[in-house]
Amino acid sequence: QLEGKRRAPRATCVRALCTCSARRQRARAAQRTRHRAAAAPGGSKPPTLLVRGADSDQLRKETADEMQIRGPRPQLMEFPGIGHAPMLMDATQISAVRDFLLAD
Repeated sequence: QLEGKRRAPRATCVRALCTCSARRQRARAAQRTRHRAAAAPGGSKPPTLLVRGADSDQLRKETADEMQIRGPRPQLMEFPGIGHAPMLMDATQISAVRDFLLAD
């Protein structure tokens, strides 16, 4: 042992490892549960909505179009005159998202 430096008791180290490991296991289990819940009966996935401001410099129109071809094939909802992240404060924006969420 080095002089002047104290080591943590072994029990403390083991307890910290167990806590960290248990936390990781809970996170993995929660992730598996979310993935299972996301898949609807029959193996199909629930509809996905991609919300974009038409004036966004973060999410380009070309990228949004490409996202509709790949992955979960989201429905694109684009709001004119808005930057990157629409705040969904306008009644028309709110009703558009509400209609998507309540659709069968």
